Formats: sequence, structure tokens, C-alpha cells
Amino acid sequence: MRIATDPLALKVKLADIADNADNADETRLASQDVATAQRLRDKYRDALAALGQEATRAASPIKH
Repeated sequence: MRIATDPLALKVKLADIADNADNADETRLASQDVATAQRLRDKYRDALAALGQEATRAASPIKH
């Protein structure tokens, strides 16, 4: 994946995933049906894995 080889692109994508993953936190997932909750867990876990990151890693703030 090209993003994983570009440090700035990786940082931006990880921040994007972290922002979107707020929608997949366990408190919010509890209000979803089982299939949707699992799909969201898998989606964010797989996205992080594709970028070579651990599923529990949060993106660090972007410094300008």
C-alpha cells in the first residue's frame, strides 16, 4: 500500500482512521445490531493492519 511508505500520508490516514474509529467505539457499537458492530470492528482493524499498525494504536496529532 503506497500510503504506508509515505510518512506524511501514513500520519494523515491514521488520523483519519482514528477520527472515524470514534464511531466504532464499544459504547456506540452497543447500540448497533450485531452484524453492523462486527463489520465496523473488522473494518477499522483491517485498515490498520493494511497500514502495518496495531489495532489498538491511536494516531498521534499532526504537527504543522
